[in-house]
Amino acid sequence: MPVLLSFVPDAWGPTVRIEGGAVALTRAGPNGIRFTAPAHLVLVMVLPQPCRAAAPNGTQPTTIQAPAGSLELMPADAACFARWIAPKECLLLAFDQDGLAQRAALEGGRGDFEFHPPKLGTIDERARVIAGLIRDEMLQGPRRNEAYLTALLTALKIHLLREHPALVGQGRAPSRGGLPPNTWRRVVEHIQANLSANLSIPRLAEMLGVSPSHFLRAFRQSCGQSPHRYVLEKRLLLVEHLARTTDMPLAQVAEAAGFSSPSHMTAALRRWKGVTPGQLRREARRQDPGGQGDARSGGLP
Repeated sequence: MPVLLSFVPDAWGPTVRIEGGAVALTRAGPNGIRFTAPAHLVLVMVLPQPCRAAAPNGTQPTTIQAPAGSLELMPADAACFARWIAPKECLLLAFDQDGLAQRAALEGGRGDFEFHPPKLGTIDERARVIAGLIRDEMLQGPRRNEAYLTALLTALKIHLLREHPALVGQGRAPSRGGLPPNTWRRVVEHIQANLSANLSIPRLAEMLGVSPSHFLRAFRQSCGQSPHRYVLEKRLLLVEHLARTTDMPLAQVAEAAGFSSPSHMTAALRRWKGVTPGQLRREARRQDPGGQGDARSGGLP
């Protein structure tokens, strides 16, 4: 079973790991469950759940009438509890933290976000429609198309980020309890030395021997922004430096800075500074037509 949804009993239904997350179509009689959310989770009711007792975010349990199509959002690391007295069917989705942060950055320009859970029992019609399509594909069994499931998961992700966001305040002062100074220095040096490599949250957390959720929380507390945002800014600083001071082809600049393509690099820099790498290079050449000093050496200052 996919690690993201390993707390879901196998007997409750099929669970599939796909790019960007995991999906479980769960069917169970009267029962209950208590767990800590291993990632950002989304629950969409396929069948109504009368007298559902739920505490999705570590709150006191509340008994509600949960109609079909009602939505529950559970942030990563939240303590969750639910109990139901009638047979239930629902779709449970888990989002990879790193991919969700990247999508949030594309949608809102920032990766330091939190979901704003709606009131229990709230119906989200668009989420219900997308979840229905995911459910239909899950029921295809071995014939299901994972590319289609991935596309549907991305569509739901975008919808939730647009309709239920709660971006962390910009400029927030770092709080206590972050990474120890030596650990912070180790992480920063590793990021700077490996900007072309995979610097996902799970990889960085594994390097330190901690869980991704703990690393994400501690990193934010240490510098006031998400790892994704921090890495992105360091990569863009490298792009700016290489574009201004070297003749390196822009495709190689993108590769050196860890971008998947020159177009990805260009779009990110345009969002960040309102310019493209080509514009930076042309501006630098106008200012220094002879390319003297270290302007073509490629060495970082």
